[in-house]
Amino acid sequence: MARWAQFGQDGNGRLYSRPFPLFVLLEAELKDTEFNWLTAFKWAGAVLASLWGKLHPLMQSLVVLMALDIASGLIAGYITRSLSSDVSWRGMAKKSLVLLLVAACGVLERAWKLEVPLASAVVGFYIVHELISIVENTGRAGLPMPRALTSALRKLRAQTEEGENA
Repeated sequence: MARWAQFGQDGNGRLYSRPFPLFVLLEAELKDTEFNWLTAFKWAGAVLASLWGKLHPLMQSLVVLMALDIASGLIAGYITRSLSSDVSWRGMAKKSLVLLLVAACGVLERAWKLEVPLASAVVGFYIVHELISIVENTGRAGLPMPRALTSALRKLRAQTEEGENA
């Protein structure tokens, strides 16, 4: 006898049993099943949390600062009424290139077994640039800047520009 069977009565009242194909059952179940967005978001969140936990703390800092820079840029653009999708896309493309550069440096660091933490140096360099950009966006929005912060960032900018030229 088949694993799945269909039971019933014929016209004369006799009971019968006949094999019932599995694909018909599965097809009926799939028709009743709806895509569950909540489950999809939970899975996506679990994957992102797993990837986030494996990142180096400096890289986590860079990603957070990039998100804050995007948010501060959007807010400053809204306040000054100068929002531009072209500028936003260009900025996000540049941030993507920064992340690709950091990933490439990490691969080279491991492949060549470098003694110098190349990826960390590159991440540190771009962390300073993200901080400067956030402060510039805040100033562009018209908020007063603490002198200690602006002087510290001027020193950091001078040091990074020296590093660029060297």
